[in-house]
Amino acid sequence: MQKAVVLHSRAYREGSYICQLLTEFDGRLTAIVRVGRNSAKFEPFNLYTIKLSQGRADLFFVDKYELDSQLAILTGKLLYSGLYINELLVKLLQQTLHSELILSWYIQVIYQLKLSDIELESVLRNFELDLIDELGVSVDFDTCFDAFEPIQADMQYQFYPEQGWSSKVAPWLNLPIFPGDIITKIGERDFSEVEILKSAKLLTRRWLDHLLAGKPIKSRELFKRMNR
Repeated sequence: MQKAVVLHSRAYREGSYICQLLTEFDGRLTAIVRVGRNSAKFEPFNLYTIKLSQGRADLFFVDKYELDSQLAILTGKLLYSGLYINELLVKLLQQTLHSELILSWYIQVIYQLKLSDIELESVLRNFELDLIDELGVSVDFDTCFDAFEPIQADMQYQFYPEQGWSSKVAPWLNLPIFPGDIITKIGERDFSEVEILKSAKLLTRRWLDHLLAGKPIKSRELFKRMNR
């Protein structure tokens, strides 16, 4: 038995669902679960205790599950934010990645979504940067890769996802330009100013789009529709 959350599910057969799960001991995996008429719902933003059995290849079966707790009741912008977090994990976390810390981290992020909208952008930017760290592709926020010199507060830089910060700004490349002092603040996770949050969002969007390699994020479209 182990703890697990549902990241995504879709109908499979009558009463059965194919689910993307984030588990305590087996990381992210795909499993089929049968939900009986009198059974507890098996859905996102709840914490469950589950029993798994191995199916074919990387497919598992949920033989038993019990609802432990409801992590959060999310609506509106908070719900779309939760769906965004789940979608990134499904599309970027390696399947069967072993890490007991990932589930605990995820639970804390969902708890944080219950804060006010003022804090929401900070929660999302921290999550994105933590995910990038977990994927092992983070970069140095203190040094530029081309000159091997410290980031200077009064200079400007451009970002390359596979390398880091470049002091050789090339406007014709149509890449966003970041002031050095903003880069330092993002590296320190200091999101106390609106301008820092805007720059952090621009940075993580470019970084994650590179990692997604063209895979669309459907929850972003939900945000756009809501804000129209």
